Formats: sequence, structure tokens, C-alpha cells
Amino acid sequence: MEIGELKNLAKSQMKGNTGILIISNLIFTVLTMLIPIIQIISNTELNSVLKFIIMILVQPLFLGIAYIHYNCTLDGQVVKLADLFYGYRENLKRQGIVYVIKSMITYLMTSSLVTLATTIIMILKPNQAVVPIIMAIVIFIPSFILQTYLSQIYYIMVCNKELKGTEVLKDSMLMMRGRLIEYIGITLSFVPWLILDIFTFKLASIWVNPYKNQTLANYFNKVKKEYYKKSENVIA
Repeated sequence: MEIGELKNLAKSQMKGNTGILIISNLIFTVLTMLIPIIQIISNTELNSVLKFIIMILVQPLFLGIAYIHYNCTLDGQVVKLADLFYGYRENLKRQGIVYVIKSMITYLMTSSLVTLATTIIMILKPNQAVVPIIMAIVIFIPSFILQTYLSQIYYIMVCNKELKGTEVLKDSMLMMRGRLIEYIGITLSFVPWLILDIFTFKLASIWVNPYKNQTLANYFNKVKKEYYKKSENVIA
């Protein structure tokens, strides 16, 4: 299934559920925006503690938004606004394990890349105009690749409640192996919408966010079918 087909399918699935998808994505965005807001208004010590606490509290919302959009891919499945809080009713221990391991991997990788980029800059002593380019190449690209490999964890948790936290992470990484260019293609296909979002002072995101998330849910269905055909795991 091509990117255009995934996006067209997303549009058709949103019909009849548009209101719920828009409202749930708005609530999700507002609640997850608490973290950067706290970073702005709080001092450093309080900032770190509050950020950690709030991240723990809002993590189930990521599972909830994945649950809503995945259900929209299923024929005859009723989607409710209350589904946004689905994660709070599920295995919180497993979610915590996934979040902690994911955060540790991300932190260790980012710290190592920052050190590497700093070392390269100190050795090469490039022109100041080149520094951002080096930082982008050394830090952003590997970080994006890592997040791509971890991008399916919430959908996997929705579909398979029996998998342990470590197995969820493993399956996401294996599922996305060899699909980096494919995932980049989907991401880039929304760039025009993101530009429109800027010019409309974020108003376009009211529709763009549900549209993008629904497209990604369809993409998960695509890679899930291909991956689990070759795997002993059974997924709903």
C-alpha cells in the first residue's frame, strides 16, 4: 500500500469520527504541552522533578491516542472520547517499563551524540556557519532513526496485551528494520500541511494532527501484517 493510499484510507476512516478525533487530539496536545510550559515557568530543580512526574502521568495518553486511531482502522469499531484515557485502565507497569527503557536509550544515545559532535567541532574548529550543520548531522539524523525504530510501540501495546515491555520495544525495532526511507516518505508527505499550520497560527493542526495520526495507524497495520507473517508472535 502506497503513501497516497494510506492517506486516502485515513480520510475515509475519519468520516463519522471527525469530531471525536479532533477533540481527542486537542485534549492530547494540550495535556502533553504541560511539559514545555513547565520548563518555561519553573526553576531548574523543580523543573526536572515536575517534568518527570508529569511525563509519567501523561504517558498513558500516548497509548490512548494510539488506541483511538487504531480502532478507527477496524470496521464496525465504535470510537469514544473516553478511549483517550484507555491507557490508565491498562497495564501501567508495562507502560512504565517501556517508557523508562525508551527514555534511557534516548538519553544515552543523545548524550553520546552531543559529546561526539562537541569533540568533532573542537578538533575541526569549523566556521560558525558550519557548526549547526555538524550538529544536525551528528545528533538529529541518528536520533530520528532511533525514534523511527521505536515509533510502533504504542500500537503494538494496543494490539498485543500479552507482550512484556521489553518485547514491545524489540518488536517495534524489528518491525521497522529496513523501513526508514518508507517512514521518512510518510513524514515528508505532511510537510506542506505543517507549513500551512504555521501560516494559520496552528489552526490547521486541528485537522492535520488527526489526519496524520490516522495515516500512521494505517501504516502500522501495513507493517504489522508483513512482520507477523514472518514471526511466531500472534497479534490481534
